[in-house]
Amino acid sequence: MNRNDHSHKLSELRYLVRSWKDGHDRFQEIVACALGIRPGIQQDLASKFHVSDCTVCRWMTGVARPHPRMKELIVGFLREKMLDD
Repeated sequence: MNRNDHSHKLSELRYLVRSWKDGHDRFQEIVACALGIRPGIQQDLASKFHVSDCTVCRWMTGVARPHPRMKELIVGFLREKMLDD
């Protein structure tokens, strides 16, 4: 991914996270976008939230959804890991 693509994807992730704060549940898109930017984040999520890599993949595809409180924690984790500088 070149620098411009990376910057664009980070902007997209910021937008999705901001939409999340506004009450729009875009969890699946947030996870997919984060994995598109940094594929290794899948293992970080699995480890942090004690789930399998396959579960993270199911979140990304919308096949499974974590508990609403857990979604909030996951989005916060992604914000901290990927957006807070």
